[in-house]
Amino acid sequence: NHKIIVINNGIDLSIFKPLKTNIRQKLNIASNKKMILGVVSSGFKGKKEFIELSLNSQYQIVIVGLKSEWIDRIPSNIICIPHTNSQFELAEYYSAADVFLNPTNDDTFPTVNLESLACGTPVVTYKSGGSPETIDVNTGIVVERGDIENLKIAVEKVLSQGKDSYSEHCRRRAEIHYNKDERFNDYINLYETLLRTR
Repeated sequence: NHKIIVINNGIDLSIFKPLKTNIRQKLNIASNKKMILGVVSSGFKGKKEFIELSLNSQYQIVIVGLKSEWIDRIPSNIICIPHTNSQFELAEYYSAADVFLNPTNDDTFPTVNLESLACGTPVVTYKSGGSPETIDVNTGIVVERGDIENLKIAVEKVLSQGKDSYSEHCRRRAEIHYNKDERFNDYINLYETLLRTR
């Protein structure tokens, strides 16, 4: 009779927060375009989805962390940003985006979703791994894995409602559930509880 306790690591809310940024100007994104952000760390998860969305002229896809070997294989209308070591710069990208897209098939509990929420940006993600648990109806939309048509509908729904209708909820969810200092205390409390039961 074992009880499973899951504690997420949380994020640094002093870094990942809504920021005033000139990222859109730096990237020459027209004011009438909606910025859809993706952040990748290995391979290119969601390649098909991002390429499909890039066909909509009202969108500007920006992908951060794309390795050089992938850059030549995607349409030129997708803006690719090489890996950044600066969390502050990453927070600027999240803050500048209208929606964060994470079409992942296998993340256990994606930190990128948490970082986006902390920066006030709603998330559209696949129902995969722990990804659905990171958001709720006020902070984004979960779509069945591989369902590109409903993914496009979800992105459009978030964009039509507008980022402002989500931002406060996103930040609040991050503060309540994903503050790394509080999660660290959870680990300490769990450890102390386990010691007492031995």
